[in-house]
Amino acid sequence: MTFYQEIRSSRRLVMLGVVLAVGLAAAPLVIALVVDDGRPLAAVGITAIALIPPALALLSLDRRPSLLPAAAMGALILAVALLSAFIPLVHLPVAVIWALAWRRRPHRPVDPPWASVARPLLAAAVILPLFVMFAHLDPGCAITHPDGTVEEVATDAPTGWRFGRGGIIETSGSGGPGTAETTCWSDTVLWWEALVAVALAAGVVALAWRWPVGASPVRMEPVEERTDDSRYP
Repeated sequence: MTFYQEIRSSRRLVMLGVVLAVGLAAAPLVIALVVDDGRPLAAVGITAIALIPPALALLSLDRRPSLLPAAAMGALILAVALLSAFIPLVHLPVAVIWALAWRRRPHRPVDPPWASVARPLLAAAVILPLFVMFAHLDPGCAITHPDGTVEEVATDAPTGWRFGRGGIIETSGSGGPGTAETTCWSDTVLWWEALVAVALAAGVVALAWRWPVGASPVRMEPVEERTDDSRYP
């Protein structure tokens, strides 16, 4: 395989991972819009967060090849982070695909001196909007009546800022056949939480867009112009 064929093969792997990652990112939003009891605000925030790694991968194709490891690390971190919300490791294959694409490059680009620190920080930034979206505890309950109608009711569960796990359905109880069923969850994503999550996700991509363009940051020193007479002492 020639040099250019290896480059094209690597770019195809990157695009395969991007397509798969975008599909995985859109899945929560589609499910929330289709399912009757879906929560679109939480889905919008999670979709925006899940779009960060494919955005980094796309930027790596625009003369920023050293961003690809950050995209792979971001997908891996996102897979582990969403696992705590009982979402399977669906982003793990994407991370593996981008890691393979990075290994198949015929040569590694020369990174800026700070890249070894900036890349992990940029990848870990996917956690920030996810944390902000669920950092404020807003529990709630809903009663499903026998006729199928759903009524959301207040709960006396504690609320406020906290550092911990939340955002998932915790308890569900029913009084028996033909009776109302009560379902309670630990957190409700409010409109401002989803908005902040989307803004932070866009901010992470904006930082990646500022990544230096080109394979090497080394600047060539200007060569002094010499006249024909300069060859003689």
